Amino acid sequence: MPHFSPFSALKEKITKKAEEHLLDPKKVKKDDKKVKKTELASNFFQKLQKELPWNEIDFNGTLIVSILAANDLLRETHFGIVDSDPYVIIFVDGVEKARTSVQKGLNVVFKEYFEIPITGKHKDLALCVMDSDAFKEDDFRGEVHVSFKDIWEKKLIKGPTSLGPKLTPKTLTNVPVNTSIQGKLDYTVTFRPATVDGHLKLHIDRVDKVERHDKLGLGKSDPYVVFLLDSTVLGRTPVVKSGIWDQTFDLDIAGEYSNLYVSLWDKDTLTSDDYLGHVTIPTKDLVAKKTIGGDFTYHKQKETEDSLKPKGSLRLNASWRPPILNGRVSIMIEKANDLLEVPGWGIPLLSYSLQPFVEILLDGESMGKTKAVKSRNPEWNERFEFTTDGPHQVLEVVVWDSDGWIYSGGSLGYLRVSTQQLVVQKTVQGEFYLIPYKTSNASGTLKILASYTPKITPINET
Repeated sequence: MPHFSPFSALKEKITKKAEEHLLDPKKVKKDDKKVKKTELASNFFQKLQKELPWNEIDFNGTLIVSILAANDLLRETHFGIVDSDPYVIIFVDGVEKARTSVQKGLNVVFKEYFEIPITGKHKDLALCVMDSDAFKEDDFRGEVHVSFKDIWEKKLIKGPTSLGPKLTPKTLTNVPVNTSIQGKLDYTVTFRPATVDGHLKLHIDRVDKVERHDKLGLGKSDPYVVFLLDSTVLGRTPVVKSGIWDQTFDLDIAGEYSNLYVSLWDKDTLTSDDYLGHVTIPTKDLVAKKTIGGDFTYHKQKETEDSLKPKGSLRLNASWRPPILNGRVSIMIEKANDLLEVPGWGIPLLSYSLQPFVEILLDGESMGKTKAVKSRNPEWNERFEFTTDGPHQVLEVVVWDSDGWIYSGGSLGYLRVSTQQLVVQKTVQGEFYLIPYKTSNASGTLKILASYTPKITPINET
């Protein structure tokens, strides 16, 4: 069974380690550790997902939109001549972010790719197909509506999708109610958070001014901290009545994440624990600055009772360092299965056979290419070796079409291999689903074996 990402193995290891942190040792007796361990961890995760407001995600990263093609658009005639000049406008929450060039015809190919930086909370993405007109206002031809919730949960949204009526009021004005809608739009949408591939050191110092939050009115506070990368729980502190932990966590991190959340909780013996608030640190800021620390006001995204609003701050320090690859990397490119079938979008001349090859990129620099094989299920079995020295964060394995005429750049998808996983586990092996790379759509899997052998530094005898 293929994996969704080369990051998955290290992520599973991190999650397993986090479950150990989540357990309260005082509640687990030696004789029933196995039963209680699973039960407590499960209950805690369920409560965490219920209490924290993940319905309003802070998006910090890049929204990647590929507008590939449109077909079967509405036919209109001007003076007996079929006239259609479609283009697409990209709206985020009603604000225009980009637009394609104008094409001509009822079945058109755009092959245009957009990287849109986004920060904060977002709800709606609209891809509006318009018809350019030199002598009057451009005509609305239909809209594809994508919710940011779906982008977050499904990771990849792709067409073709039938065009529909205008759903987002802010995107366009003066669109007649009886506008005729016809046709489909082919596209891909994905969100790429910052790559946090490396080592995270988090120091939880203390919390100041914890207000009474006991629902029974007993007047005591038993605070503890849970910290997460997006919805992945990394660990927790013990309950300390004074609110002074002075505790440091060292974690190997692999993956793409938007935010580091440090959440504050109040332990209740007779009722469920209370969620008091959290601090948000965008991962792109952490990667850029390497260290972020100080006193942070914790807050909730939604408050239901003003009297229970927490007032206080968490003192913490988070630092990140990229993986250090100092040695030899070996990558075996074995085979691919069910690669993207070029659709042609209703234009017979666009049908042709794929001739895929694979390129290895380390921080954007080419480390080698396989030969091209004319097949949707190619086998290469080619090995590449290269020496590295220093911090490296992005190792990409890209599948290209040697012709490249259909897609600008000719990409059929790619894998992003965790350099931190190579440092920690020395091997990344498996069959993984391809994801879109820039202008491409993507489908199918790629099987690889990557290994890392550190350089041995001799000890000088004195």
